[in-house]
Amino acid sequence: MTVIWTIRPRHKLAKLLAYIRYPLNSSERKLFRGRLVEAIEFNGFQHRQFAGTKSVSHSGHPPNAKYGISVDGELPIFRDKRTPRISVIIPNYNHASFLRERIRSILDQEIELSELIILDDASTDDSRNVILEMTRDISVPVKLVFNEMNSGSIFRQWQKGFELAKGDLIWLCESDDTCDPRFLGTLVPYFSDPSVMMAFGRIDSIDREGIVVPQSGLSLSASKFWGAPIIASAYSWFNGPFGNKNIVANVGGCLFRRQEFSPDIFSELASYRICGDWYLYSRVARGGRIAYDPNAKAYFRVHTSNSSKASLKSESFYNEHVRIAQALRRHYEVNKSAIRLLLQNAWAICVANLGYAAGREFAQGGLIGEVMKTPRNINHILLILAACDEHVVSAACRLANTVSGRGEDVTVLLSGDAAFFDRARGFLSPSVSILPSIFAERMGLDLFLTEFGITMVWVSDHEIGGMGEACRSLRIPLHKSSFEGFDFSALGPEARAG
Repeated sequence: MTVIWTIRPRHKLAKLLAYIRYPLNSSERKLFRGRLVEAIEFNGFQHRQFAGTKSVSHSGHPPNAKYGISVDGELPIFRDKRTPRISVIIPNYNHASFLRERIRSILDQEIELSELIILDDASTDDSRNVILEMTRDISVPVKLVFNEMNSGSIFRQWQKGFELAKGDLIWLCESDDTCDPRFLGTLVPYFSDPSVMMAFGRIDSIDREGIVVPQSGLSLSASKFWGAPIIASAYSWFNGPFGNKNIVANVGGCLFRRQEFSPDIFSELASYRICGDWYLYSRVARGGRIAYDPNAKAYFRVHTSNSSKASLKSESFYNEHVRIAQALRRHYEVNKSAIRLLLQNAWAICVANLGYAAGREFAQGGLIGEVMKTPRNINHILLILAACDEHVVSAACRLANTVSGRGEDVTVLLSGDAAFFDRARGFLSPSVSILPSIFAERMGLDLFLTEFGITMVWVSDHEIGGMGEACRSLRIPLHKSSFEGFDFSALGPEARAG
């Protein structure tokens, strides 16, 4: 029992309040204590200094998109006036009864779509006829892919959709879910900020008839934390709410930038049966920022044939939570508090669905300690670039793209005007996030490096005042290079050790 206790919530206040609320019911005490601990942790994320007024947007909508530096929550950011192309992907299997509503909810969006990709995985119901009927006379370009044999994995279907997509943003919509007509109109403007890699909205559960049902996920702290828009670094999200649980219950509740993924990432994604979406979110967010806006409403349908509901009775669900905890440690070096809550959430669900014997087996063996031994092996490299000659800009951006293509996270701080941003943006991959150097200066260099989880800094001739001192105090390697003729092999495994 001692080992089990290491996974359960340990906040003394939560424990005391649970005893007051449920003095005679130990099961209710444990669940109540878990909810309290989660609310405490979520609110702690919201009120930490780096997620306060200086890095949180409460406007609901970003300022009018335009090139140049604008102020977002008191911090300056670049704005891109280009209208992003949106690729919508619908993977489907035997959801004929929900497909009409799903497709209508997409076509009714206020923002124009660039393409609609529908992938049917050898459905045995009337799905194909419904798809052909619903797409026959629409103005949006459509790509239909009908499998003759079931792929055996929803995540393989996702991969196929990514490879077909040509847009700047990807909206991956499960075929049995739905959303509000203003969903895209609320989230797309956030991507005018080139540091935002992913954006998501409020997700409510609905039943088969589309009626909203109570949920125990986001509602745990909905009254405060989830009531207003927030933008924060991926590193802080995954060391906070996103490290505690998968807060985007259905992938259709988010948007993310289209980017090239290595075969290794797709291979890892396909190896999951349940938690692949959580893994995907951690990869698409990279080293950039994640935006949340409760005004973008999506609906996650819970019904008898829903795969998510059935997964709760599978041991794979709980084993994959351990894998996710290890993956988040490798990428974002997720802290012990978040890991503890992640495993505690999985343990509570395990007990509720499979009983205490299964929960005891899940928790045995010093699980938290083993997960915490997983070292970080994905760097977040900060490249600082000032306005300079075209060939230097090209070399620096090539370096950023190469490193990002190898699976590392890369953020570029640009010191220059709007024209310089325009020039650099044209060279950089969508997987590289961009911020003006003044963003880091206004936030405070130590705070910026910490919030974004920077592991290495590269500068050319221009160095932000105080960056050297900040790197030394945080023990972050700082390299100076002209970027021209740079030896890319220097960023091999030996560089990770730095």
